[in-house]
Amino acid sequence: MGITTTVVELAHALEGLITPVDCAGCGAVDTPLCDECSQACYAPLHRVDHDARYVTGLIPVWAISRYAGTTRRVVLAYKNHRRRNIAAIIHDAARSAGDQWIGAGASDADNVRHVADHLGAGGTLVMVPAPSGQLRRLQRRLVAADLARAFGQGIAAGGAVRTRRRSVAVCTADVLRRSLFSAAHLAGRGALEREAVRSGSVRLREGLEEDDVVVIVDDVITTGATLAASYRCLKDAGVRVAGALVLAATPG
Repeated sequence: MGITTTVVELAHALEGLITPVDCAGCGAVDTPLCDECSQACYAPLHRVDHDARYVTGLIPVWAISRYAGTTRRVVLAYKNHRRRNIAAIIHDAARSAGDQWIGAGASDADNVRHVADHLGAGGTLVMVPAPSGQLRRLQRRLVAADLARAFGQGIAAGGAVRTRRRSVAVCTADVLRRSLFSAAHLAGRGALEREAVRSGSVRLREGLEEDDVVVIVDDVITTGATLAASYRCLKDAGVRVAGALVLAATPG
């Protein structure tokens, strides 16, 4: 018992050395994420497609928070896997947003009708993560896939997605891939360069059924190039896309 206790205490001490316990957003001590920075992750969903040039008029996109200030630092720490100790909070915020978007807590009934109309012919509501780069896949840093599962869990828990005949099942399918020639990272590139890299750079794997309806999920939207390329890939394959959900959006 004594040896076991010592090993556990040592493991916790090493974890504290490896994983910072200061707030990922503002640096407040002794907390992975302070109350104020955590609250920003639970901000009300809002439409952002009008601020992202490549998805304007293409698909509706909703975001939880603004990709700026302390929230930007929190999102970067999460998406780069520098702060695994905040992942549970981020995923809980995504579940809450899923319920807010189209679940029991949805304030905008149009969202529910929008997806129900798409699902009128049957099928499953499928949360599809935006394609990750090859390096992220090799490192298993599949942030968009984790967010897709969390958003989907929130939607399913709300249970408000119904057609006239049935309740609608919700699942996640990681079926989008970047083409090998498009593996270059986009950080620091201009809008036109992003679009040139993204255009036609996404391919679809098997895994969707004919009647499924997709919601694309990503961590951050800037110009919307990734979401636009994902939408076009799905649309060209005959897949119905109801919209997209993201964790944060760069202010327009």
